[in-house]
This record gives sequence, C-alpha cells and structure tokens, in this order.
Amino acid sequence: MEQPYLCSECGNCFSQKSSLHIYQRSYTGEKPYICCPECGKYFLVKPSLHTHQRSYTGEMLYTCSECGKCFFREALFYIYDRDLLRGKSRIVDKRMNESGKSTEINILHGN
Repeated sequence: MEQPYLCSECGNCFSQKSSLHIYQRSYTGEKPYICCPECGKYFLVKPSLHTHQRSYTGEMLYTCSECGKCFFREALFYIYDRDLLRGKSRIVDKRMNESGKSTEINILHGN
C-alpha cells in the first residue's frame, strides 16, 4: 500500500493525509474536539469522545449473546467474548473510581 504522507518529526508514513494530521497532534498536543461536558476531558478524535460520553449516558451498544450482559465500549465486549469462548468465567474491568484512581473490578459471567 502506498504511503505518500510523511511525518516531518519522526519519518512515519501514512496512506491518508487525515491520518497524518491526527498523528501529528501527538506532537502538538492539539485536541480540537469539544470537551466532555461532564468531566472536561478532551479527545484527539471525535469517536473517542462519543465512546467516553456513553459511560455517562448508559448507552450500551454491545451485548453478549450468551447472557445478555451489555457494554458501552467495544474493546471490553471483545475481551469478555474472547474470555467466554476460552472458558474463563470472569473478566477484569478497569475503570476510574470517584477519587480518580484506576480500579480493577472482577465480573463473573452472567452477573
């Protein structure tokens, strides 16, 4: 695949100009999208903001066909689904608690 767009900072190449532009934000710190009205956090790309906002709205887009458990993040759903297929009975969900520290929560399948 042709990758004509070159990052002048590090030499990484991209096939789309928009991908290069998003990548270069890691150098500039630019986060141009509206911040989350709940917590004030900014995001590099709009879909990340939308995913984050689902944590406040309770909107669940991903559902386990075995038990009906729902997830607002695709990545957590795939981890859950993968572990279920491997016969594991739980997943670890990392989330922020009220004090802003990351906590790990063990979730039993079907709970």
